[in-house]
Amino acid sequence: MDAMTTNFATLALASRLRAHAVRMTNAAKASHIGSCLSMADILAVLYGAAMRVDPARPGWEDRDRLVVSKGHAA
Repeated sequence: MDAMTTNFATLALASRLRAHAVRMTNAAKASHIGSCLSMADILAVLYGAAMRVDPARPGWEDRDRLVVSKGHAA
């Protein structure tokens, strides 16, 4: 995958993450939406371009793992 395709895919993933965060917080009727939205780009780059993950194989022993702690962010 070339750099332009990777960048477009990462931007699209970040956009989907933001939309999902807005839908979830709206359904909950309360949130700290700013802190949720601020993580979208970081998560999109890590999950979409940097980390070794395969959603079809969640039990893959060699997958990368990410632990995020933003307190009461969501």
